[in-house]
Amino acid sequence: MTSAYVVDASVVMKLFVSEEQSAQSLTLFRQAIQEHAGRLYAPDLLYIECANTFWKYTQRYSYPEEKARQNLRRLTLLPLKWVSVYELFAEAYDMAVQKHITAYDACYLLLSRKLSLSLITADKKLLSVDPAIIWLGNCPR
Repeated sequence: MTSAYVVDASVVMKLFVSEEQSAQSLTLFRQAIQEHAGRLYAPDLLYIECANTFWKYTQRYSYPEEKARQNLRRLTLLPLKWVSVYELFAEAYDMAVQKHITAYDACYLLLSRKLSLSLITADKKLLSVDPAIIWLGNCPR
């Protein structure tokens, strides 16, 4: 995969928590690093989504809090081009209502449309919303 993409929090979290499709996420980010970044985009709400997911892991699965904090610091080092949610939130609301998805998911989808890029996700519910969405499981390992 040598094109540019929008990635959501479900893809990024697989870099930090070993799960199904973690290998595909790692490959995607390694390629972005090899291509000198600039190939993966995300709205900046990804930071708080990942923080919330780490919080859930610490509360529900005894994930170590220090490891969560360390991974949040590592999150800031990823080769992502950030787009402010401020540029997206009003239109994302409209898309969320129209598509019956969360405003968070709509931000990712809207960003992918604005940049004319595909969105890569590991969120199965999101796949049926738009044919341009790519399932992380279909990406190379």
